[in-house]
Amino acid sequence: MHVVSAFDLDKPDEEQRRGKTNVVGHGGIDLGDKIGEPVEMVRLEHQMGDAEVLYVGWLYGETVVTRHTLREAGAEHDYLLIFGHLDHAADDVRRGSRLREGDTVGFVGNTGSPEAVHLHLEARRVRDRADAWSLSPDALHDRDATIVTDPRNVLPLRWEPKRESRCTPRLASPPKRYWLGGEMALTLGE
Repeated sequence: MHVVSAFDLDKPDEEQRRGKTNVVGHGGIDLGDKIGEPVEMVRLEHQMGDAEVLYVGWLYGETVVTRHTLREAGAEHDYLLIFGHLDHAADDVRRGSRLREGDTVGFVGNTGSPEAVHLHLEARRVRDRADAWSLSPDALHDRDATIVTDPRNVLPLRWEPKRESRCTPRLASPPKRYWLGGEMALTLGE
């Protein structure tokens, strides 16, 4: 998978994408791949236990939403991962299913986004007063119940320095490449 477009809520307001609804900018990352490629569950940093499927259905096209409990600063907090624009969810993925790292969530598609085959991956923190299990499909991405989170804060990214060649000019701050799982690289600072 390769990054087609990235989280942009950390950009100035005028640089954020708005889309047709003219609301908040892009809160996830779009990962391009071939239609039908499997999407695997990823374990978040400091996650406790397996992920639980909260929702399977139409949200950002065909979508699967999973709940992950993380231990942060001595307290437990729920996070959601939204896997959008899937071709379809995996056969055994339904509300209440538990998914381990590496389990298939669904398959890359273009539902709800016919112009682009990609996976929309979004991370959201459930507000402390909200119960993730009781949220309606619309509330799963509503700012009153959840807070959009820069995915780099919770995804298991490992940093690897980029090798410089003799032809590459030295930069004041060299680009960093972060790996998510075994295949996908996010290069920042180029």
